[in-house]
Amino acid sequence: MTPASEAQTGATSILRCPDCREHPRQLPLGPGAGIARCACREYPMAEGVLVTEPGALHERLLEALRVGDMRRAKRLLIGSHARKAVLLEAMGVRQTFERFVRHRALSELVHRFNLAPALNKLPPRALFGRVAAAAQWNTYIRHRFVQPQMMSILPLLGLVRGREGPVMDAPCGMGHLAFLLGKLVPPERLVCMDLSGAFVYSTRRFFVPRLGAGVVHNMNRPLPLADASLAAAFCLDAFHYVENRPQLAREFMRVVRDDGVVVIAHLHNRLHRTDYAGYPLSPSEYLQLFDGHAVRLVPEEALLEAYVTNRPVDLSQPVPEQELNRHKYLHLVAAKSEAALGRVEPVRDALIDAARNPRVSGLYRMRHGENGTLVFERHVPEGLLEHHERLADVLPARHTMPASAYRAVNGRPRFDNERELLERHILVDVPEDY
Repeated sequence: MTPASEAQTGATSILRCPDCREHPRQLPLGPGAGIARCACREYPMAEGVLVTEPGALHERLLEALRVGDMRRAKRLLIGSHARKAVLLEAMGVRQTFERFVRHRALSELVHRFNLAPALNKLPPRALFGRVAAAAQWNTYIRHRFVQPQMMSILPLLGLVRGREGPVMDAPCGMGHLAFLLGKLVPPERLVCMDLSGAFVYSTRRFFVPRLGAGVVHNMNRPLPLADASLAAAFCLDAFHYVENRPQLAREFMRVVRDDGVVVIAHLHNRLHRTDYAGYPLSPSEYLQLFDGHAVRLVPEEALLEAYVTNRPVDLSQPVPEQELNRHKYLHLVAAKSEAALGRVEPVRDALIDAARNPRVSGLYRMRHGENGTLVFERHVPEGLLEHHERLADVLPARHTMPASAYRAVNGRPRFDNERELLERHILVDVPEDY
């Protein structure tokens, strides 16, 4: 499918039609655009994103591509984000992730003055409820890197080490986990998949520009991948929203190799009341989905602690079911053999070594203190604290350092103790166009 490199060939060559299982062959129409054909249908590709999900987006994209209207194809792909993208382009303003997500100003206003409770009570509630939700979503997605469920999956990213071949992130959301995976494996090996065209576009455009394959696909349908084609598959904060979980579990095990692993993170436990739970299962029910395979469930708390203390994770022995039942959130690791599950070495140092664009976290305010010091003070929007109970435990409330360790280089802050600030999440490494 006109890959840009040999590594990318590995990612795109494993794509299969979910119906006829044939590898789609692409007719290129321009950079990142084309129509792929298999025995049973055509699939549009716009902005480097292949759409396998049938429906209105699929048909309209095909129409736009057939007449060579690439601008319309892009607008169709990114949907509700298109208006702002078009405006920014017309103004000659550089597109960044924060601008793409939208509602930044609204988010700051709502949280600075704690307006969410009032907005949710104003008539008509449907309208103002959407306003509050838009502000909350913007805050949530901009600070995704420092949320506990994201930190808790990091100790398991070590599972990609020593495994050659494509790595899948599905659903990929807007690209945060893919960005971190791209620090540990060549980005060309990554396959990112989501139901939202705007999300897959965001992943390729802002987080992983050298992405191997980006696909719009519904996880309730068979995965558009060849058998035994993946070294690893990651699924973060999404499995409990999928209606056909037994089929997806089988699909995950179908597409991973004999030495591959499946990581399903931030599973909600139905034995506890949780927000945004979707269709949660109990620990024993999650395990039954992978019956016949080597499978482990690990409490999210244990993985978060392993990340904070930079310790390895031992998957060689299962956690007792009675202990699992006590926890709201769990991570599942499955493989075709017990040999694939063992000691997972930490990758925190490797992620910090790969940092190229550290920025002061939006959850901290920096000011000059007394006696030549620089002070960072934590300011977390109330909405984030409500939904991420451990956030205040992981992020220090205050950090003081000598002001002499700070300087500005080309308008960007630089710190002599950069590594320490990254470890404490006062600095966060983000993509260049974040």
